[in-house]
Amino acid sequence: MFKKVTSLLFAISLTLNLNASDKKVGDFANQCSALFLIMTMLPDDEQWKPFVDNMSNLSETMGLLSATIYDENNISLTQGKLIDLRNIEADKFINMYKVNKTNVTKLYARCDKFREDFAYQAMLIPDNDTKLINALSIPSSVDMSQQKTALIEMILEMSFNMLSDAGIESIVEFYEEI
Repeated sequence: MFKKVTSLLFAISLTLNLNASDKKVGDFANQCSALFLIMTMLPDDEQWKPFVDNMSNLSETMGLLSATIYDENNISLTQGKLIDLRNIEADKFINMYKVNKTNVTKLYARCDKFREDFAYQAMLIPDNDTKLINALSIPSSVDMSQQKTALIEMILEMSFNMLSDAGIESIVEFYEEI
């Protein structure tokens, strides 16, 4: 009897830990959504349009992924609440960038790796969201080539400068005004 209870408690513990991990993955996907959103803040011309469109799609995809993960963890969010959470994260990045630009670049590298892993897992497991979500993990540290790092640093600088030049110090406040 004791063995059965112990086994049952162990199984419940594993399930709870799995859900806790999933929520962290959802939180990370939301952070990536916020960072990709910020990276859409570039000059409005034909040169940047493909990049901006891609970042916009990535932001939306990461937002949908986080919503799915939250839902799997019995955290029901409206689309508005999900956007609010994303915008709060974006404000954190605005403040982080003012203090330490390198940390934002490193976070981009992790988000980019997470995006790649998500795409790969989606190809392997196209018909089972639960298995797909459970296959995802948060990259701890990712190195980018010097060339890619320089490109991302340039894009981040342009994006944050565009926000600053437009007088936008808070994505939360910006969305409240529109």
